[in-house]
Amino acid sequence: MIILRILWTAVLTIFAGFPQTLRVFALPSLIGATVYAACFLLIRRGGTLVPPQAYFTIIIAVLAFCAAWTSVNFHRKVLLGEHFGWVPRLHVREMVGYAVMFIPFAIITWGLLLVGVLLGSSLWGHVPVWQVQLGMLAATFPIGTLVLLLFVQLVPIAIGRPMSGVLRQARSRWTVFLGVSVALVAFQSLFPLIERAMLAPVIGSVGPGRNTGLFAALMVYAVLKSLLDWALWLSLLTVLYGRISSSHRLR
Repeated sequence: MIILRILWTAVLTIFAGFPQTLRVFALPSLIGATVYAACFLLIRRGGTLVPPQAYFTIIIAVLAFCAAWTSVNFHRKVLLGEHFGWVPRLHVREMVGYAVMFIPFAIITWGLLLVGVLLGSSLWGHVPVWQVQLGMLAATFPIGTLVLLLFVQLVPIAIGRPMSGVLRQARSRWTVFLGVSVALVAFQSLFPLIERAMLAPVIGSVGPGRNTGLFAALMVYAVLKSLLDWALWLSLLTVLYGRISSSHRLR
């Protein structure tokens, strides 16, 4: 029951003071999308003096900047009650700290996933397929728990607090993190099936030179879904931190 309450609180947190949530996400998302689209068009056009690798570097740098900008302000909105205009504040020190710690956590996450995939691949053909799939599914639970334990430490950085001691507090509630991890894996396994069933008739009518408007609508849906996924992730980390922190209960 507590797991469902945490997940539901994470959803509600996004829509509590929704105009502020929009302001946190709007400008960084617009900047990121504009730079991405401009660089992509320049790469496709070709014939420029700038190599494609430079455009990819620009895209990664701008998206990382916008992600840190959004993340820090979202955590501060929820935990500190900060209010923002349509040009959200740049908390530079917090953004730099957030980005610097995000990198090793992301590397650890990708490393764990890679190890899991390699182990699964090594067993492929030697044991029944269902056993490999079941084993890989079971492995996602501890991996997901560790990922949550790592990334929840970013939240205090966003609000100008030290991250020391957060992991110890989180580990004392490891069963909560495990339960959330199981719920997330279940949702991520079921939602694509539901989404595919709902969008199958639409996707079937989209193709080169066919129904451009519908194709554009699908692109808008994909962008909005990505933003909602990001917002849910940030909200979940904020709620988990608010649960383990005695000094920053959710407002």
